[in-house]
Amino acid sequence: MAALDDIKFLKETAELNEKSLNLFRQEFDKIGLRYTKSVGNFLMLILPDESTAIQFNNECLERGLILRHTGSFGVPNGVRINSGTMDETEFAISVIKEVFESIKVAV
Repeated sequence: MAALDDIKFLKETAELNEKSLNLFRQEFDKIGLRYTKSVGNFLMLILPDESTAIQFNNECLERGLILRHTGSFGVPNGVRINSGTMDETEFAISVIKEVFESIKVAV
């Protein structure tokens, strides 16, 4: 409850979220990785099919990036990624680029 009363904290958090998601969008656009529009603190990456989404999720996890396959939410070809600090965002982008390129033949 205290965090909700801390206007400065809320503003800084919202600004960081926007900066992180904008960097994700910019980099995903460069490599051709599709994603949903979002006004929250995450994007959903859209992959061609469920098996590619699961492979993508697993290969990111093997490299230390925890994402969430969205099959249990009714989107079998989706993978969710949350915004984070700029260091976390840059790490996520590097992993995602590496994994996306490694499975691009199937995409």
